[in-house]
Amino acid sequence: MCLQAERDPVQHAKVLNLIMLDGSPALITAYTGKRKSYIWSDSVVEDEAQALCLYVLQFVDINMMEFRKELLSLPTLADRVKKSVEKISSTRNDLQSEDLALAFDLYYKKLLMSLKYMPRHKLKKEITLIKASDSVDMTKNISESYDLEKVCDGKIAVHTVEGTHNTFILEKGAKDVSNLLSDISSH
Repeated sequence: MCLQAERDPVQHAKVLNLIMLDGSPALITAYTGKRKSYIWSDSVVEDEAQALCLYVLQFVDINMMEFRKELLSLPTLADRVKKSVEKISSTRNDLQSEDLALAFDLYYKKLLMSLKYMPRHKLKKEITLIKASDSVDMTKNISESYDLEKVCDGKIAVHTVEGTHNTFILEKGAKDVSNLLSDISSH
């Protein structure tokens, strides 16, 4: 989207800043690359089931082999998503079923996109990376700016907020991130 906005700033006038929240193309590639052998098979149904297992694991502990087998026995993607949402909802009643289903759809599309998409041009816009202080293991093999310099010729500003990938946008971290976003949008 940002590359499109740079090529046609009139049509995409509202795209002013690119802000990454503890992520980058390199980090997503590292994450999905690690799981590529699990996700990329000759069967769309197996790929969907595997992605659903990885998605559910973000919320609850499961026996992946058993749950995957259970998902593969269901006839449609809608049935597999419903079963996954039920599994999450059994321990997380604070999350709405519709939101979980939509979030999986976006998660799966992000996985597929990150495995297939390679930009042909570098971004010229400035990028702000707000990252967690206790980053995931995959960041150890990429630069402090999460290799954004490989996809951007513009200025890269990096800010670190206390917490992990899952917690840096909560409680005190939420206030810190909010203040950073306010500062960025006021310029």
